[in-house]
Amino acid sequence: VAHSEWERLKSEKLKLKRRIEEAREDQEEALRSEEKARELRRVAFAREMRLRQQMDLVDNRAAEAIAVEERSIEEQEAEEQRPPAETLLPDPFPSGLVLSPGTWSTIDGFPDDFWEIPNSQPEVSL
Repeated sequence: VAHSEWERLKSEKLKLKRRIEEAREDQEEALRSEEKARELRRVAFAREMRLRQQMDLVDNRAAEAIAVEERSIEEQEAEEQRPPAETLLPDPFPSGLVLSPGTWSTIDGFPDDFWEIPNSQPEVSL
């Protein structure tokens, strides 16, 4: 093999080695980019899930507030359906049948003073 041919092959080999090394570096850079992209995607997905949970909580609070408001409206409507208190007749016997002690004595056959509370201190005669 001629010396010039040998030099040309040697030069070609060095060029190919450099290009192989560049290709390897490009692959490593691409791999780092992929890993970074995967990490960014993972973080974005976690953020989306957290935001969805927050939205669910807000939806639940809104539903509870609506239910409370509906219940309040129903109670108010029920209150409006009732007749006003002043139109109702007062109960003539608010705590049941009211009888005087004399009436009870007559019914039970006791003397009229039976229902009276005696003095707490006995009377002393001198």
